[in-house]
Amino acid sequence: MEGLWPLLKAIHLLSFAVWTAAGLGAYLVVRDICNDDVLAKYRQVAHLQALALAALGATGLIMAHALGFPSWTKAAALLYGPLVVLELLHISATENCTKLKRLVNALTPIWTLLLVAILYLKLYKPTLAP
Repeated sequence: MEGLWPLLKAIHLLSFAVWTAAGLGAYLVVRDICNDDVLAKYRQVAHLQALALAALGATGLIMAHALGFPSWTKAAALLYGPLVVLELLHISATENCTKLKRLVNALTPIWTLLLVAILYLKLYKPTLAP
């Protein structure tokens, strides 16, 4: 596992970057210019974002296993479930511009809180009570 660690970490970090940045960048375009063609391209980005979240979860699980599942990794894993649900809702909202804008505006605070929590766990690796 030691030899794979740098590769797993690289995939994990790249997945995190794609998951957070690709969707935000694409949404900033769709928010102002939304039509069927733009929405179809945005839907592709949303699927890429979902794949990045899947890779993030898979690499996170493998690395957590290698670390012996410290408490902060268990907390991060608990946050992963709601993120998957949010991504599924996000993809389902790519049917039309109004639905997408309404959903993204409603979910942005939740995404933000989950993202801050994940970053806190990842950066500070707190020991949490069992």
